[in-house]
This record gives sequence, C-alpha cells and structure tokens, in this order.
Amino acid sequence: MKLSKIVLLAVAVVLSAGLVLADSIPDPFIKLGSGGGSGDIIVPNFIITSPTGTSPGEPPGGSPCILTQLGFSEPEPDCVFENHIFPKAPIFELVFDIFNVNAAGVECGFLPGTTPFRECSVSGGENFTRVIFFDGIIPHGAEFSLVVGGFPANTDFYGTVAVPEPGTISLFLVGLGALLARRRSLTR
Repeated sequence: MKLSKIVLLAVAVVLSAGLVLADSIPDPFIKLGSGGGSGDIIVPNFIITSPTGTSPGEPPGGSPCILTQLGFSEPEPDCVFENHIFPKAPIFELVFDIFNVNAAGVECGFLPGTTPFRECSVSGGENFTRVIFFDGIIPHGAEFSLVVGGFPANTDFYGTVAVPEPGTISLFLVGLGALLARRRSLTR
C-alpha cells in the first residue's frame, strides 16, 4: 500500500514539473500599432522577416525587421511602415501568413496608444498560422508599427493587404459626387 502511494506521488510530481516547464516558454505574439518610420510598403504583397524571431530590437534578443517587396530587401530598425501602395488606396485589412508555426500558441494584439485597427484574429493549424488585423483603416501615407516576439529565428511574415478595387473607388467617388450635387441643388 505504501509503495502505490509513493508511485502515485512521484507521478504527480513529474506531471506538475511538466506543467511548470510548459509555462516558462512564452507564446509567440504579433502586435500592431501606430508609429513613425521609413519603411514604405508599395505593393499589396510583401514579406517581413524577423532574423531573431523577436523584432524590433538589437541582437542577441531582438533584431530589425527586414522588408522584402518586388525582390528587394531593406532593414527597418523600428519595424515601422508607411502605406504607399499604388494607386493611392487605404488598407482595410492586414493579413500575415506564417508557415511552420503552430497557430494554437500564437497571440495577436495591439500596442499601447493609437492603433489603425480594433480587431485581430488568429487561425490555422499545426504548421500554418494566419493573423488578420481588421475593423479599421490605414490611410494612404499613414504609418503603422509591428512588434513580434517568441517566433523561431528567421520567421517570415507574408503580408497581404486588402485595398478597395479601383472600380469600387471610382463608383464611391461618383456616388459621393451625386449626393453632394443633389444636396447643393436642394439648398438653392
């Protein structure tokens, strides 16, 4: 009887130790906010790489973001980017696809202060994560900042932005013009 209690106690200690160790590794996170910087995003599809898995920062713990678009790469020390997508269009949704990272442990959120979006979501599976920032807008010429942490070294964040279709912008402007013309004619 004593031996079974000792074995049961040993099993409980081993399981408890496993739970304690599991909490010591932070979950990967990606956060968005506003900011001032120089990284111009000029196309709706781009890649942001974190050489250490934690950006921005200085090695050994952190690293600058590396922005790649149209085959060219440039370091962005503060991970702050500006919307210069052609044609001049606002960003309504920002999506990051991350491969070889389990979505179950990834968290999304926002940096303190102002942020261009109000909602974010994480989806995916064992080897794929999709993070979507939505319910807001990044106007053309406006800046946003990105902070990532806890990812494996050299993680690529494949970015895609949702901008209005050129036809949608034209129709919106025509409709707005018609409303203003009607309003002006009613006030005369």
